[in-house]
Amino acid sequence: MTKLKEKLVTKKEKGKCVMPGAVPARAAAHKEESLARTEELGRQCPASSIWERQKDFNTTERYPHPPLGGSSRKLLEARNLLVICALLLHVVSPDPDLSGAAAAINQTFNLVRHMQLNTTVLLHTYLIHQGSPFSNPGFDTQRIGYEGVPSADIPFLTWCNLSDCERLSHNYKAYTEFFEFLLLIRNDQLELNPNQGDLLEMLKVTQLHIRGLLSNLTSIMVALQFPVTRPQDTLPLQAAGANNFEKKVRGYVVCLRYKEWIDRTVKDFARLTTKFPLPSFSP
Repeated sequence: MTKLKEKLVTKKEKGKCVMPGAVPARAAAHKEESLARTEELGRQCPASSIWERQKDFNTTERYPHPPLGGSSRKLLEARNLLVICALLLHVVSPDPDLSGAAAAINQTFNLVRHMQLNTTVLLHTYLIHQGSPFSNPGFDTQRIGYEGVPSADIPFLTWCNLSDCERLSHNYKAYTEFFEFLLLIRNDQLELNPNQGDLLEMLKVTQLHIRGLLSNLTSIMVALQFPVTRPQDTLPLQAAGANNFEKKVRGYVVCLRYKEWIDRTVKDFARLTTKFPLPSFSP
C-alpha cells in the first residue's frame, strides 16, 4: 500500500495522472469549455451563413471562380445572349434552296407555256359572246382600258435589269390581281351569258391555272428567301354594280391584259431557267 501511494504521488508531481475522483470534474470542465467555444463560433459565423455555404456547394465551392462585379456579370450575360441569337439565326435562316428553286422554276415554265396556248382562245371566245361592237370585224382595241387591271408594259432595258426578286414579285402581284378580276368577270358573265357554258368553263379553268401559278411563285420565292407580300384587294365592292356595257368592256380588257402578261411571264421564266438550271445527273 505504501508503494502504491508513492507511485501515485510521483505521477501527480509529474502532471501525468490524477486521482480517480478528479476525472469527472475534468470532463465537466472540458464540456463547458467546448460549449463556450461553440457559442463563440456561432456568434462569429451564424447558422444561416453556414446553410448558404452548404446550399451553394454544388455551384460555388465545387466550381470556384472569382466573383463577378456588376459590369462583368452584365457583359457575360450579353455575350451568352449573342451566342443564343446566333444559333437561332442559323436555324431559322438556312441557305437558299437552289436545287428546289430550280425544280420549281422549270415546272412553272412548263405551266405558263401551257397557259399561253389558251389565252388567245379565251380572248376570242369572250368577244364572240359579247355581241356588237365587240364581235364586229375590225373592233378597235387600242383606246379601251380599265382602271386597276395590271399592265405588262415595261421598257425593254428595265425588264432586262430586273433582279430575280423584282421579276418574281412583279409576277406575283399581277396574278394576284388577275385572280380577283377573273372572279368578277365570271360573275358578270353568269348574269350576261348564263347559257354560254364554254366561256364560263374557260374562265373557271383560267382561275385554277392562276391559283396554281401563284402557288408555284410562292414556293420559288420562299426557296430563294425572297419576301412574299400579298397585295391589298384592288377591287372595291362598287365594282359589282357596273352597267352591262361596262361589264363587257371590263371583261375584254382583263382577258387582253391577261394574255399580254402571260407572254411576259413566259419570257421571264425562260430567263430564270437559264440562271437556275436543273442539276444534271450523270449515268
